Amino acid sequence: MQTIPIDKLLRSRRRTIGLEVTHDAALLVRAPLHASLEEIRRVLRREADWILEKKALARRHMLRHPPKKFASGEIFYYLGRPYSFSVTDADEITVTGSLEFPRHLASDVRGHLKNWYRARALETLEERARVYAGEIGCSYRRLRISNARKRLGSCSLRGNVNFSWRIIMAPLHVIDYIVVHELVHLKEHNHSARFWDRVRAAFPRHEESRRWLRENGHLLTID
Repeated sequence: MQTIPIDKLLRSRRRTIGLEVTHDAALLVRAPLHASLEEIRRVLRREADWILEKKALARRHMLRHPPKKFASGEIFYYLGRPYSFSVTDADEITVTGSLEFPRHLASDVRGHLKNWYRARALETLEERARVYAGEIGCSYRRLRISNARKRLGSCSLRGNVNFSWRIIMAPLHVIDYIVVHELVHLKEHNHSARFWDRVRAAFPRHEESRRWLRENGHLLTID
């Protein structure tokens, strides 16, 4: 049987072994502190078909959507709209007819662009969360912007809500859906019928927004 290499192994106090194939087709293994390599290998052998299928999907995705080169004319998304990347003599990153990137920041385009997206995400999400928390009748302790690729929103039992900066690339109705989804979780800690009733009451367009994510979620990246 083919031996599947582990690209990254993370150990923590978790109880089970978790597997993830990342966007670049790498295998990430999360394991308990006490798990032996043989235990981990047994899981890999058992899940080999799933791992290989996910790796193949990731490689096909990379072929269809190659990594950004941050070259003039490339498309980047902001609030659901495509903008052509343009290096200019502007003092700061701005969005007009295009996404204008200052020439003097060119030594680290990805880093500066990511920080710009994070700042815009924080502004927008704080505003939307404040609005919907009032409508839903809930409160949260802290709103944090994360670097998550797949988990665009999450909440904790302590009342904290987390959102990936990447969702600022999505249309506002999608952002609103993700915000409502997590805020309702502060009241309903599951995906029961009662949970979806509360989501629907606060945001009737939730099915449209979920469909957009299924069909266009791959656009929410600058990598």
